[in-house]
Amino acid sequence: MCTDCGDFTHILSSTGMSRRGLVVGGGSFVAGSLIAAAGEANAQSQPAPSQNTPATKPFPVRAWGNDSATSPITMRQIMRRAIGPNDVHLDVLYCGICHSDIHQNRDDTPSQRTTFPCVTGHEIIGRVRAIGSAVTKFKVGDIGGVGAMLDSCGACKQCLAGREMNCEKGATFTYNTPDKISGGMTFGGYSEGIVVAEHFVLRISPGVNLAATAPLLCAGITTFSPMQHWNVEAGQRVGVIGLGGLGHVAVKLPASRGADVTIFTTSPGKVADAHRLGAREAVLWSDQAAMQRLANKFDLLISTVPQPYALQPFINLLGSTARWSMWALWKGFRISMGSP
Repeated sequence: MCTDCGDFTHILSSTGMSRRGLVVGGGSFVAGSLIAAAGEANAQSQPAPSQNTPATKPFPVRAWGNDSATSPITMRQIMRRAIGPNDVHLDVLYCGICHSDIHQNRDDTPSQRTTFPCVTGHEIIGRVRAIGSAVTKFKVGDIGGVGAMLDSCGACKQCLAGREMNCEKGATFTYNTPDKISGGMTFGGYSEGIVVAEHFVLRISPGVNLAATAPLLCAGITTFSPMQHWNVEAGQRVGVIGLGGLGHVAVKLPASRGADVTIFTTSPGKVADAHRLGAREAVLWSDQAAMQRLANKFDLLISTVPQPYALQPFINLLGSTARWSMWALWKGFRISMGSP
């Protein structure tokens, strides 16, 4: 976001990178551009903390958020909770920008109204600054990742089945969710630091590209989930509708499993990008001959387009036992079963 006017469309102007270049380059416009001194240069130059000194009281950190749906993102101070026995305190190095963040900042999702002030960000990569006394998976200096959740009850049927997002007592999400521990609402990763229950911190190898890893904590798991659920494997045909933030990851993942991936796009300029990302074929929606040729060919279609479009041409592409997975619904979308 432009720090001068608050316009989200200006976010790339300071990077000199096109939107398409951002996707192909792989991964994420990181919060470092917003965080400035807490961004990449500072994070890389600062030595890892040498000792575990967990905060015993709530402590302040700088963060970037907004106070209303029409106000710009500005720097502010927020409070993080004291570090409990099972908590991990991360210094945020990178935080990818997800479109869900933009929806939340603009308060345009009726099912999840925004409580302001709001600090978003849920594709978080950080270095462990301190750990609670009962933490076993991390030590100071390790790299950890945090996605869309911070906590859950850990004891209900859903949590025990590994579906903490459906916690029967209500999961605690990374931002704009009531904080059951410290009160108020949770604040996300566009900040210098965050405190998270150990169970919800993922170990990240320090040898990987940390900036490119950040989007895997949202776009990655979002597109990985249907592939895992439907057991995508080598030889299957997977179609990805739309090549953007979700779509570029949705191409890479099945291709890495040996699946035959086709991207469907409205943008001729993205055809070469689709091939570079691993797609065997890239088809323009306007290519009626190609759409007819591919009828009944696909085992799985993944839709990543957040705008209304005609579904029937794509339904025609599905095989008799195929699946359709939609991960970007648009305003007013509804499926009618039978009479309207």
